[in-house]
Amino acid sequence: MSQGESVSQTVNASPEAAYDAFMDPAALVEWLPPPGMSGTMHAFDGRVGGGYEMSLHYAPGAAGPPGKTAEGEDRVRVVFVELSRGRRIVEAVLFSTDDPPLT
Repeated sequence: MSQGESVSQTVNASPEAAYDAFMDPAALVEWLPPPGMSGTMHAFDGRVGGGYEMSLHYAPGAAGPPGKTAEGEDRVRVVFVELSRGRRIVEAVLFSTDDPPLT
């Protein structure tokens, strides 16, 4: 995915429950990592201009792409651009990497 692209997913939850899950670092670690990955939350600030830093870890020995940050790890920095409970969450996501297309 290149800069400026977006990703979307449908979640079977009320808008308020989905918003609350985004504002709970422990919940993010549980549901945000894609299948086959786990997460570690490093920092969280649930306000506009705040955000979170999280590592997504590939399962040991898992087939797939190498980590973008380190062997088996994708570390992301997320900034909350817009927050409107029950209506909208806009995030800017940056991977911590030396790979120029992903920065």
